[in-house]
Amino acid sequence: AGGQFEPEGSGASDTAEGYRLVDGNGNYIGTIIENPLGPGMRRQPWARWKTPFILYNEETRDYIGDLAGGSYMTDLGRAITVDKNGNIVQSRVMPQTSGGGGGGGGSAGLSFAQELELLEEQSRLAGEREEAQREFQGEESALDRAQRERLEELSRENEQRLQLVSSIHSLHGEMLDIQGRAREMKAQLIGNDPLRAAVGLQGGVQRGSTPAQSFMGELGGFIRRPPPDISLTGQPNADLGQLGALQRGLVNRLQLPQAPSFGLAHGAQHFALSPGEGVLVGEGRGGEGLSQGTAEVIVQNDDGTIDVIPVRGGAQGGARLTPSQSDRIAQRMTEQQTGFTQPFETLFAGLGFAPGQIPMANRANASGFWQSPMRPGGFDPLSGAADLQRLGIRPNLVSIDGVTYFFDQEGGLGQRIAGGDFQDFGFRPQDVTQLTSESAAALGLNVAPWAGPQLTDAPALGPSQTVNRLGTGLLRMQTPHGGEMFLPDPAAIAADFRNLDTGMQTLLLQSYELSGLTALGAIERMEFFTPTGTAVQGPDAGPVR
Repeated sequence: AGGQFEPEGSGASDTAEGYRLVDGNGNYIGTIIENPLGPGMRRQPWARWKTPFILYNEETRDYIGDLAGGSYMTDLGRAITVDKNGNIVQSRVMPQTSGGGGGGGGSAGLSFAQELELLEEQSRLAGEREEAQREFQGEESALDRAQRERLEELSRENEQRLQLVSSIHSLHGEMLDIQGRAREMKAQLIGNDPLRAAVGLQGGVQRGSTPAQSFMGELGGFIRRPPPDISLTGQPNADLGQLGALQRGLVNRLQLPQAPSFGLAHGAQHFALSPGEGVLVGEGRGGEGLSQGTAEVIVQNDDGTIDVIPVRGGAQGGARLTPSQSDRIAQRMTEQQTGFTQPFETLFAGLGFAPGQIPMANRANASGFWQSPMRPGGFDPLSGAADLQRLGIRPNLVSIDGVTYFFDQEGGLGQRIAGGDFQDFGFRPQDVTQLTSESAAALGLNVAPWAGPQLTDAPALGPSQTVNRLGTGLLRMQTPHGGEMFLPDPAAIAADFRNLDTGMQTLLLQSYELSGLTALGAIERMEFFTPTGTAVQGPDAGPVR
């Protein structure tokens, strides 16, 4: 049986084909043959064997099974180690155990069984090392893959974070711009509420809110709402969810309140009604005006009057008014005969005028306020300086080396002011600018040797001669009957304007418009002189918005 094998050490074959294998006791196991088997065999079930070489029992002519990789003992005393493909990995001659005799020496090496066991253990350990190496490489590959995936995820998150931060900063700037536009809209709206003005001019009492008033309230809430904190954008690892929520919040802040559909303010619609026809206004896009009590029904009656009927809320009575064109409204505001005195008397009384006293002048006389005032309620022309001060206009007095002069901005120094003139004409010490003769000469005020006449009567002051420190002169509103009404400097009513009735605010701002001062300019001037305005806080504080 052993004749199939190549001589020891010949190296003629690298496979284990033809080797006869025995167990540890030298018993024959089988011969290594190539799979599949050739013809002439008693059975041919080679399809079940999966390895290139299988074990075949030559004595019983039976197939034993696949040749698994491992260490085996041959019948010629050689120990071989083969892999699963039948290739010889290791081969060596096993030492034989010599028998004892005559008290001679003992064993000279390992037995076949022991050597086989040793080889199998070495093979097992080698297999374990290979398996451990494969597991290590697999774990290392998995770790590398996880790291790559994490880096890719971080890169995507950083890109999303940068996009959100850029969007948030852009939306924040846009929101601040919209708030600025809302301030301008509110300033314009205060002076453009025809419904409210018409009700007040006719002596009526308004119940409820006009659409323009409701819109102005919504604008005020929009303006007062503080901008969101965007400091989160400065954190390098800011949470994407929080950044997304901040972005969505800013998007929601970009919507201005909707202007009313009735009235003349901010692009409102003007529509004609037939007698007996009505229209619902102020209900809002989602009907919120119905639940908040700001919705109203406008109905035109057969006689041309209009009913403003609140749907619900605290304005159960509504109001009835006769609409007027803008020129008619202005006329009604500036004529005593049509109710001019009534809405303005309270304002001027608060400025120190006697009850019923209105600062009026005859437009035909250039001296105006000082020389020929109309005298409703007993107006006294000799109190002109004091009344000017009540209107917020201060006379210009200059003291040069102890002598006080009235300063005419068009003609230079005028009359001298005596000590008693301060009480007689309502001057104040703080109205005097102190100068030396050198300073006066440098300014072109040459007083030597001329000293000017002493003041014996109130000087005639035109608008250019009563300019205060911000450049606002006397504000005059023409009346349809040739007269003029003097309006207070907005700075003089800055502290009280916000406490005035909304209708009075509207009348005042419309009056300023008629005198040449825009409503926005009047409001900005009032805010300048409030306790938190620039006039009090200094130039760095900025006007109150």
